[in-house]
Amino acid sequence: MKKKITLLVISVTIAMSTLFAQDNTKLSIGEFDPYISEYFKPMAQGIAVSMGSGWVHTAKTHSKLGFDVTFSAAFTSIPASEASFTSSDISGMENDGYYFSNGTQDSRPPSNDIITFPNIRTDGDEGGSIIHKELSFSGVSGIINYKAISGLTAKYAGAASIQAGVGLPKGIELMVRYFPDVSGMINAGVPSGVDMEMLKTTYWGIGIKHDLKQWIPAIKKVPFLQMSALFTYSSFKTGFAGDDLILDPGTIVGDIDNVHDNSGASYDDQKFEMKVSSFTGAFLIGANIPIFQPFIGVGFNSGKFDAGLTGTFPIINVNADYNPLLPETDPNSKVFIVNEGDIETDPLNVEARTTEFNLQMGARLKLGFFVLHYQYTRQKFNMHSGGIAITFR
Repeated sequence: MKKKITLLVISVTIAMSTLFAQDNTKLSIGEFDPYISEYFKPMAQGIAVSMGSGWVHTAKTHSKLGFDVTFSAAFTSIPASEASFTSSDISGMENDGYYFSNGTQDSRPPSNDIITFPNIRTDGDEGGSIIHKELSFSGVSGIINYKAISGLTAKYAGAASIQAGVGLPKGIELMVRYFPDVSGMINAGVPSGVDMEMLKTTYWGIGIKHDLKQWIPAIKKVPFLQMSALFTYSSFKTGFAGDDLILDPGTIVGDIDNVHDNSGASYDDQKFEMKVSSFTGAFLIGANIPIFQPFIGVGFNSGKFDAGLTGTFPIINVNADYNPLLPETDPNSKVFIVNEGDIETDPLNVEARTTEFNLQMGARLKLGFFVLHYQYTRQKFNMHSGGIAITFR
């Protein structure tokens, strides 16, 4: 039997009660956009911040035609303050008939109750919070319950790159970074029997560092002082696809026996796609000490994360003709039904934007042509980066 890997860990129950005021008759993946966005938000911000890491290991720019090749890696710590979110953050779902509880209430809680949900940063919390939706069943209402996704204790995000820099006239240094497509390597490690593949990855960046010392007469002749400005841009794209990631009607309601799909759609075009970009700037001051060269700086890191489900997804309707006494083979005996043409395209998108001002400090240890370097960036999402370089001039 094929094992389903889904974005939602769903535990579904249906209960009948007296009709409420709402006239909700449909379920769609797009309605979960606020919840999924909040769940993944801290990791999304952490990845976006990490993308702007490791660009420099000195405040000095290369001399004309001097160059270096650097491998660097970084990890960003996601603060504990980002380890949960509340029902207030996803209150927009109430317009689609959703409400929230902590899992202990037998009835709908007061509207002013604030329910706390775990997110991807939460320390292995099993949750207990529940997302409910009221559905109209021809004179009565049903309540479908989705158990909140548990926390995954994801405290760190990271990035790695291969980078080259070359000195140009007028104290300008041009930097480019790249990381090869790793999808083939990742896909080779997917266990047999799992139908999932990573899409092609692309990672590139460009940066410019400029020597400011040359333009300040009072200090341009100070031999040990280094001063520069830095601006960079980075971009990363990837995604996942495969039958084991497909969200079909049975996956969404938690029981294929409760849904009749009359849409004619195969849902085989579904993908999860991700795009991340980062723009950074910094003012750097350093010291040219033999072998050991420290630097400090102030700057900013602006990151953008976009990821989501693309392709065709079902819109599931309450079956107005539902009758539990009819034979199982009759479509009218199904609680839910997907009507012909009831589909949605690209229904869910996780977005995160973050701009952080920071304090940077680092140093490099120069051993001939070889350089070992480390940098610490103090900001809301603190970051450590380091690596090794081969440098000339």
